[in-house]
Amino acid sequence: MSWNTIIGQENQKQILQNSINKNRIHNSYLFYGIEGVGKAATAIEFAKVLNCHSPIIDGNAISACDNCQSCKQFHSLIHPNLYLIYSLPTPKNGESKNDDFISRFSDEQILEIQNQMQLLAENPYHKIMIPSANSIKIDQIRELKRKISLRSGFVGKQVVIIFNANEMTPEASNSLLKTLEESDPNTVIILTTSRKEIMLSTILSRTQHIYFQPLTYNEIYKYISQQFQLEDSNARIIATLANGSLTTALQYIDKGFTDTRLEFIEIFRTVLKKKNYRIDFLKKIEKIVKEEDQKSIINGLLLFQNWLRDAYNLSLNPENHNIVNTDQIEVITNFVHNFKNYNFLTAFSQIENSVILIKKNVNIQIILVNLFLSLRQIVYNSN
Repeated sequence: MSWNTIIGQENQKQILQNSINKNRIHNSYLFYGIEGVGKAATAIEFAKVLNCHSPIIDGNAISACDNCQSCKQFHSLIHPNLYLIYSLPTPKNGESKNDDFISRFSDEQILEIQNQMQLLAENPYHKIMIPSANSIKIDQIRELKRKISLRSGFVGKQVVIIFNANEMTPEASNSLLKTLEESDPNTVIILTTSRKEIMLSTILSRTQHIYFQPLTYNEIYKYISQQFQLEDSNARIIATLANGSLTTALQYIDKGFTDTRLEFIEIFRTVLKKKNYRIDFLKKIEKIVKEEDQKSIINGLLLFQNWLRDAYNLSLNPENHNIVNTDQIEVITNFVHNFKNYNFLTAFSQIENSVILIKKNVNIQIILVNLFLSLRQIVYNSN
């Protein structure tokens, strides 16, 4: 891994490189922004450069050599100067005479934790997902402080990365605050969060803030197109649905992208028939409700909304080439031609309202029936 493997975030990477070159490294940082934009990946790379035995300097750029023993240890996330803190479940074994907090977990829990660390080492954009892990506990911070004190005087910079720091319990936050107040010049603490607003103001005031913006559609599309064998239309749809988060895009790929978009497009085409559409329409709604879960239906509606957005853009400019649903260009063109006065903005609003209702656990079948009948009404009110 190197700076180049971190997608986008060029300003953020340069800020950190400048701090190393000018020897103005802060004792604590807050990397904030939506999930899946490279906060953890950047933190790990920053830590690696700080500990590299033979860093490569080129003008204002400084990179890890990726060949020394330190870099190799960082590749596996096993460097003795690296401490990773993240939410963990309640230990099944309760208290332990061993000071190591991990020793309190069952063998099954430890295997899962190790598996997640392996996945993170392979892909720094991996989202750590440990069953029943809901908070960062005070014992984790206490153990961290003990380990830091034991390694005082060792070569290199000790770097602590706290993932989703907003998940610290109040006790853990207060314990960390004392560590931030008594900063060690040989220790750098990096907190990452997508919920900066719920963190202690006293912690926020003691950290250097670096904002990580959402990734662009092109950045995500380019990455997943190069890394995975996807149909171009699926890559475009996933990049759109990711909403700036590579982690979200990877989750769609890992789970096997199912294109519920096509089912909703077909429902839409059915409901647009002038007559004899009701039985077929209701059967299609019933089928999708039975076969898909809530999240898939929401994603399907959002994808269908993107399909309509393509139609809207094409209606404004027939020469528009920025179409996401490239596999549907003929169907979209025909729709725009047949329904020239369609009120797209009202349709967008109704889809968004339907998504909100689904999230509130209102009956999905009723929502979908009402939505598509309303979309039909928009069509015939406009023509």
